[in-house]
Amino acid sequence: MKKISLHAAMAAFSLACFFASDNCAFANPQKSGLKYYPAKSAAEPSGFLPANLPTGAREFEVLQPAPKSGVVVNAADFGLNENVENAATIINRALAHCAKIGAAKLVVERGTYKCFDAVSITLENFEDFTLDFNGSKLVYYSKCLKSENPNPAWNTKKNESNCNLKIKNCRRLKVCNVQFDWDWERDPLGGFAKVAAKNADAPKPYVDLQFWQYEKYPLFGKYASVVSVASFLDDLSGFHPQRVGLFFPAPEPIHLAEGYYTSETSWVSPNVMRLYVDKNRVSGMVLGGTYRVMHYYVGKNCIDMYSNRHLTLENIDILSCRGHALHVDDGQKYWQYINVNVAPPADDPRRAVSSTADHNHIANSCGYMKILNSTFSMGQDDGANIHDRSFFMKRVGEKTLESANLRGLDYFSPQIGDELSLMQDDFRPTGYVGKILKIGGGRVELDKALPTQEGEGFVCFNKKYSTRNIIIRNCKYVRHGCRGLLLPAKDVTVENCLFEREQMGAIKCESGYTKSLWCEGYGVDNVVVRNCVFRKCNMRGLKSQGFVRDVMLAAYMRTDPSDEQPAVSIIKNLLFEDNKFFDTRGLVAVISASENVVFRRNVIENDYDYGDDLWYRGGFFVRNSSNVHIVDNTFVHSSKVPFAGVYADDTAKNLNVGGNRIISKK
Repeated sequence: MKKISLHAAMAAFSLACFFASDNCAFANPQKSGLKYYPAKSAAEPSGFLPANLPTGAREFEVLQPAPKSGVVVNAADFGLNENVENAATIINRALAHCAKIGAAKLVVERGTYKCFDAVSITLENFEDFTLDFNGSKLVYYSKCLKSENPNPAWNTKKNESNCNLKIKNCRRLKVCNVQFDWDWERDPLGGFAKVAAKNADAPKPYVDLQFWQYEKYPLFGKYASVVSVASFLDDLSGFHPQRVGLFFPAPEPIHLAEGYYTSETSWVSPNVMRLYVDKNRVSGMVLGGTYRVMHYYVGKNCIDMYSNRHLTLENIDILSCRGHALHVDDGQKYWQYINVNVAPPADDPRRAVSSTADHNHIANSCGYMKILNSTFSMGQDDGANIHDRSFFMKRVGEKTLESANLRGLDYFSPQIGDELSLMQDDFRPTGYVGKILKIGGGRVELDKALPTQEGEGFVCFNKKYSTRNIIIRNCKYVRHGCRGLLLPAKDVTVENCLFEREQMGAIKCESGYTKSLWCEGYGVDNVVVRNCVFRKCNMRGLKSQGFVRDVMLAAYMRTDPSDEQPAVSIIKNLLFEDNKFFDTRGLVAVISASENVVFRRNVIENDYDYGDDLWYRGGFFVRNSSNVHIVDNTFVHSSKVPFAGVYADDTAKNLNVGGNRIISKK
């Protein structure tokens, strides 16, 4: 499969829609340069009987604590009460005692406890142990790192920032029955605001943002950073489909870092903040429009997990937190979240966010994770990003590789003794596996001669990690600032889940590398998505391969996203079956860099008016892929879907389309 640019394939389409551009409701896909396979009202079943359907994850058990003693310790005996402000320190004192005497459980009496001591509650090297909070709420606050010492979110070697709960090197551990929250009365993580005024022609262009739900905003009189501004519907039910927001990342390669803020603000009145931005950005803001204004992104995290085996988190509500809600790195294996919810409290409409970054972020692991009966809502970034970190390096000696990504080796974090497998820069396998003998100066030395480098460098995988065998069942992903699920992983089952009102798409099955930012995933293989409901899952109208879509199967190279696709398929063996897609913004799915993909028995129904009727709405687009089967899907008739069916360019090989029918709306 050769690399190909999308531009040539879309050139004819651009001419066909010359005046109406991408919003051409009357464009004819048969004149666009793409092949069109229409759904039909009288379509007969395809008769498709696949020999080797993807099977998804294997069932597995996460072992529960099996304590050798029945000793139970009460944190109240160590001074924990609702009046102290150093609850984390006191709980750690109780945990140290538990470790010393070999206790089976630490209990915290039900209450609301203040953790203002900038200390992580830490469980390290525990075995067969339970930490039971009995329904308590832990409220956190700690100051941000200073701007002269920013902590990039991707730098695993910098540990200056404290998380709420750290779990490391534990075996058969359970943490349960607790709520985590942030001190919003002192330091709101963000707020809803309306544009009260704007002036693009001022010497310093500005937008005035009124936090109308407050008479006096808690940050009044203090510096209030702004890292992002997202447009919301006036009733706060979701993201606005026509308006754009603002984003203020740090320069690459940092991108996101605790303690790095680029926005300039001042206060006009107790609930009106003035944000100074460039003229074009001011012009894009809508007077009277409703926006979510965020003060933080990465940093802190709620629960950090490293190298545990058989870990259970159960009955946990993360009402809000700085950074990622659930963060996993290093060689963790066999863990589960049962009724773990990341969502703002339903009784406070001022709560604009739950987690300020990802709800579930896996940077590296050894796999075998379950997420069961959980809800993830109103995060600033992704509902889950489940991957291993790859890296881009170049050959500088017979056995030596040097970082070719601006983030350097701190991002990849290799260790002496790790084995690296290498791909060419277009993901063609080299067959090479070498062991690291030496690390230093942005270079690694391996134990055997490197293969010939045919492009700009090598894509490197660390064989120590393998994020795979993931089960996500009976969960809800709602109103995330980015996507619901990113799945650069293998052996995954997603079933009976809801994806609703996401800003940038529901599911991305992708892998790739960049030269200045992230490198995520070792490819995608054996993924099953079944019996799920997708509703309004790309409110922003984000595109992949030139098309707005709810589901994306694709790769990226050098930059993310990229039109350029690999020379070989790295997205393999995916099955989407018996799902319901309601009100897609554009396509149901873009399928690229993929092999052996099946979409069957799905229902697509579109009634919602986004104000930009895309001619390809509700369909599928296939390119640079082989053995794709889109069969026996049902399209509910709608005037907003003029060309129901499948579109493909000449790079789609062995495409099987059949049995896709249109039915009347009941």
